Formats: sequence, C-alpha cells, structure tokens
Amino acid sequence: MTGSHDSVIGLRISDAIDRMIKKIPNRFHTAKENLQLQGIILHIDENTGKSTHIERLAISFEKE
Repeated sequence: MTGSHDSVIGLRISDAIDRMIKKIPNRFHTAKENLQLQGIILHIDENTGKSTHIERLAISFEKE
C-alpha cells in the first residue's frame, strides 16, 4: 500500500465521515499527511515455489 496512513482509502478522514453522516455528496480531498509505503519482500525457492523468507517493508515520507 502507498499513501496516507491517516486516511480513508487515501481521502481525508473528515471528508469521508461527513459524507457518511450527512448523506450529502461533498468534494473529497486527498490526504497528504503521514505518507507511507508498505509491503513485503519474499524470497522464493525456485524448485518448490514456496517462500523461504519474508521481510516487512515500511518507509515513511516527509512532506516537502
């Protein structure tokens, strides 16, 4: 996953909550705080096709 960790599918939390509570369409704004890249790195045995090692990847980005 990439994007803002403090968001609702990449949107500002307040926009998503307002839309759900008020039931009125409103403009969504992209969340731009606490940006992160998360994923995994797998090492796979070519003979068996099974993973032999897994590493977690988490990188935070500062807003410029």
